[in-house]
Amino acid sequence: QYYSPDTYGGLQVWRVKGFFSNTMSYSYSMGTLFCILLAAVTTKAFQGRARGLVIAATTALGLSLFLTFTRGAWVGLAISVSLMLIVWNRKRGLQVVASLLGLLLLAAVVSEPIRERLMSIYQEKPGSTSVSQRWDLWRANWAMFKDNPVLGVGYGQNSLRVQEYHLKLMGHEGFVENAHNNILQILAGGGIFTFIFWVIFCLGFFTYALRLWKAETRGWLPGSATTWAATLA
Repeated sequence: QYYSPDTYGGLQVWRVKGFFSNTMSYSYSMGTLFCILLAAVTTKAFQGRARGLVIAATTALGLSLFLTFTRGAWVGLAISVSLMLIVWNRKRGLQVVASLLGLLLLAAVVSEPIRERLMSIYQEKPGSTSVSQRWDLWRANWAMFKDNPVLGVGYGQNSLRVQEYHLKLMGHEGFVENAHNNILQILAGGGIFTFIFWVIFCLGFFTYALRLWKAETRGWLPGSATTWAATLA
């Protein structure tokens, strides 16, 4: 796929996407890896030279995620990292979070592209339809759910029906894509029962994570595979 720069604040910006097809695929995939590496750093799972390499990799990956200019990934990563650091050590975690917010504000002050990208989360810039398109998609998918609350319109069928709902709600065609919201995607596609099972499935992972945290090692990375198996049994 041809790779071209985006323009923010009057400057051309080459958004990081690695070998993925787009920056969002890279952001959300590598964002998960960043959290795993951060856990390894905070719990001191590695020592000596290995620890230095992990810290360097975590720093480089974090910088690359920042340079994706993907707003959803920024917000998601900020919330995830903040919660992880506060659970790890409330006082130090809050200090780190405050420092990161300070650096972000400084970057927004001195960099027009970063400032424009942050502002566009809630204020659409002239000539752009990125935010309004998402609102249209959310309204269309919510309408799908209200019309089909039990079984939905069918798994993965949202994007095939969204134009129909654009015409119904707005009187004209609109942006055709997935719901750009996991909750609405599941509700509209699978209905309320699928949504309930999906929530239970997700909560299962949080439950396992909590049980690992409460293990004797008090960390995200217990010392051996045997410890993992015993904790989850």
